[in-house]
Amino acid sequence: MNDLRKRDKLKKKLAGFRRQIATLKRLRVLKIPGSSKGVRKTNQPMSATEERLKQQNLLKTVFAGTPYLLVLKDRDSVYQVVNPAFCRFLGKSAGEIVGKTDFDLFPTSEAKRHRRSDVKAMKTGKPQTQDWETRGAGGKRWLHLSKTPVVDETGTCTGVLCLIRDITQEKRAVVELRRLHEFNEKLLQLADSLIFVLDPEGKVLVWNDEAERISGHSRVEVLGNDKIWERLQLNSILQREMQAMWQQKPAKDKSFRKIESNIQTKAGEERVMSWSGRTLVDSDGNLTAVIIVGHDVMEWKQNEQQLRDYTTQVERLNHEKSRLLSTTSHELRTPLTAIRGFADLLIREKGLSAEQMMKVKRIHAQAERLDNLLTELLNISRIESGEVRLSAREVDLGSTLKKVLQTLKLQMDEKGQSLTWDQEHLQMTVHADPNAVEQILTNLLANAMAYTPSGGGIAITLSDTGESVRVDITDNGIGIPLQEQERIFYEFYRTEAARQVEEGGTGLGLSIVKRLVKDSGGSVSVSSPGEEKGSTFSFTLPKALPVQNKG
Repeated sequence: MNDLRKRDKLKKKLAGFRRQIATLKRLRVLKIPGSSKGVRKTNQPMSATEERLKQQNLLKTVFAGTPYLLVLKDRDSVYQVVNPAFCRFLGKSAGEIVGKTDFDLFPTSEAKRHRRSDVKAMKTGKPQTQDWETRGAGGKRWLHLSKTPVVDETGTCTGVLCLIRDITQEKRAVVELRRLHEFNEKLLQLADSLIFVLDPEGKVLVWNDEAERISGHSRVEVLGNDKIWERLQLNSILQREMQAMWQQKPAKDKSFRKIESNIQTKAGEERVMSWSGRTLVDSDGNLTAVIIVGHDVMEWKQNEQQLRDYTTQVERLNHEKSRLLSTTSHELRTPLTAIRGFADLLIREKGLSAEQMMKVKRIHAQAERLDNLLTELLNISRIESGEVRLSAREVDLGSTLKKVLQTLKLQMDEKGQSLTWDQEHLQMTVHADPNAVEQILTNLLANAMAYTPSGGGIAITLSDTGESVRVDITDNGIGIPLQEQERIFYEFYRTEAARQVEEGGTGLGLSIVKRLVKDSGGSVSVSSPGEEKGSTFSFTLPKALPVQNKG
């Protein structure tokens, strides 16, 4: 836009200077006098002399005031008059220029070219124009020369008047525009979208490489065609949008986005495309072009369908897994109850030896572990099948935490573990299901106790994060390697270090925590500096809504 404005200004200046040249032609002078010596003696009446002086003064004003370079040469191309602009261009004074020829001021090759054009203008009596690349005081420049023959009252050619316009900026602008055009052309060809441009009549101006590849139609076939939608067999909706863009009077900025339409390639194949378009309007409100961009979404559509199929399959498998877990848990519960019952009876027997009693207690302990596993399997199954319905309400975290610690106190005392917690924030409340909150705290604390050695410590911290409450449970236990932290919440996953601990874990407790926290609208995470450096399990739950006073 700035380049267009500059060109308009240059055109206006050039038009003004052409009017000045026309005035010079009408005067038909020999030279531009700088003093009374230049005034020709004449027998004309005084009024004619005054008119001549007036014209000469006008010429002097034109020479001195114009921003263009002006030079008057005689028949031998000797400089007679130069204006200040020309002096500034060469970096010389008028005294250093007047009386010299081009061979004194420019390289020989340039001087010869100037002399030839001077001679041609004087010989033919017609103006001569040329673009001239030279080096002035400011470095390399481009100039446009216009040479007009000067004749006297008798019609004899006495020299040439040279108008020189600096077109360096214009040349640079043209070079920049050409470079920009080539750059845009490369962008269009490298784009991974089908792109074509229509003129105001709907004819194709641009057809990029991707358009050729997708459609099968070459540029030769398409450029200049005003029925592109017929070649691509676009649907009627897209046709109407495209036609409306260049038929709209007066032209306005208009666009459309993501209109899906099937096209038929030259080979007869169907492709699914997503189309977007926009008009280009100039400063006068005239439509100059319409840009249409098409994205091939055929592969994306196929992937989307495959993803839907995969999701359906996963849901079906999850349902089958939940049903299997539920059935298996119930089927195993009956024989397990019998094993535990007989183990309890044997433990009460007084006739067993110490070795026999140890074996019976081991049977009883493993039966309890299996019972815990079945319980957690049933919990997972109920959560996945939707049988567990969470009923959110206001839950006092402090009270719930005290209740959980009361049930775990005996185990903690047996291992000599210490517990510290933030008494200041125990009054915090969350909006969640009470049973879910109790299960989350129980599983995380039991996990910390199981993997913290005897005499170790566990710390509980509650904090307000704005819209939620954050609970951090930190221990100084076996820690978790960084590469295993992402998988710690997977079902049945246990770290290598956890497997070596005598405490029998199921690998389901943390998975249940993650599901319950997520279903409650919160988040859960773990951090650990590494093995033997402890761990911190953190979860957030939404804060309880403030009670509205009824008034």
